[in-house]
Amino acid sequence: MNPHQPLSIALAERAIPAEITLQVRPEKLSAFFESNLVGIVFGELDGALQDGNDEFLRLSGYGHADLASGLRWSNLTPPEFRHLDDAAVSEARARGACKPYEKQYIRKDGTRLWVLVGYALLGPQRDHSVAFVLDIDARKRAEGALEELNQRTERRERLLSATLSSISDFAYTFDREGRFLFANQPLLALWGIPSEQAVGRNFFDLGYPPALAEKLQRQVQEVFETGQSVTDETPYTSPSGHPGSYEYIFSPGLDDAGKVDFVVGSTRDVTERQLSAEALRASAEELRALAEAMPQMVWITRPDGWNIYCSPQWTNYTGLTQEESSGEGWIQPFHPDDREAAREAWQQATATAGSYAIESRLRRTDGTYRWFLIRGVPQRDAAGIILKWFGT
Repeated sequence: MNPHQPLSIALAERAIPAEITLQVRPEKLSAFFESNLVGIVFGELDGALQDGNDEFLRLSGYGHADLASGLRWSNLTPPEFRHLDDAAVSEARARGACKPYEKQYIRKDGTRLWVLVGYALLGPQRDHSVAFVLDIDARKRAEGALEELNQRTERRERLLSATLSSISDFAYTFDREGRFLFANQPLLALWGIPSEQAVGRNFFDLGYPPALAEKLQRQVQEVFETGQSVTDETPYTSPSGHPGSYEYIFSPGLDDAGKVDFVVGSTRDVTERQLSAEALRASAEELRALAEAMPQMVWITRPDGWNIYCSPQWTNYTGLTQEESSGEGWIQPFHPDDREAAREAWQQATATAGSYAIESRLRRTDGTYRWFLIRGVPQRDAAGIILKWFGT
């Protein structure tokens, strides 16, 4: 043995068959060993380590003295990875080498390091081994961080989906082609399909009437092009035949550069509101028709006493228009001697929510004053809150 050769090279010379030794000279083995491109360690099949290059010693945290004192593979291997070592040994005995595999090392200071390990058996009896060890700790930690980020992202997506599915409004997002990226559960229930059949499809694919689908697709593109929100209303009949009226808003979702990356939408079912508004309009028209058919003067005020309506009989008698009579203009035709009493009685009624009744003189268009009995009562809701005052 050359006293200037590392122990590992001497072991290799004894262990490698002659035909291989003729092809791979000791100086080449020594150059590769000492290049420290990867960790290299020589040992026995029973797990005893004999020699390693500087890169292996750096990775493991041990020194040459530790190797000389009987360091073994088991000293470096956490219990949960020993089954991998056992499988690799079995494979090497059968094939002469094992496929590289990932594991952790326990370094001398107790810290752990991810490495890629592979080795081959040497010698006629295959009782020696040479292993390479590659540092993959940074990559594995990056993979772990990415996996953790993906898990957190998935959890946030699940929470967001659950939150958006707990509201009655429809919530959804579009890509640049106007295809749905997400639709919450209330919207999926309206369509009667699972999420898998909605994502990636547009309004045409989902069976919307062509004119409506074209309008909605155009509005989505408008948001992408202008970066401005679009608000609108539309009637829509669901696939199950349920008709309704809906108001919606499409808004831009911006990326880090401030450009529109996606469009987020929200839709509210306003069918009941529109039906209520139509019923209220019909009721108001009926009330107006009734007031105009009555011979008495009819007036309506807000809860605070602000006049908002006088029937034509008032206009015909006093000569005041609706605009002139609104607010506190109603006091104008009262006789100067009755005006203050009428005002105070009205203020008292609105302040106490009591009924209003007073006799007073009102001026006719020709300047003549005639006596009238003026009465007013509040209209209340189910909670007793005054909505309006009606009077004659």
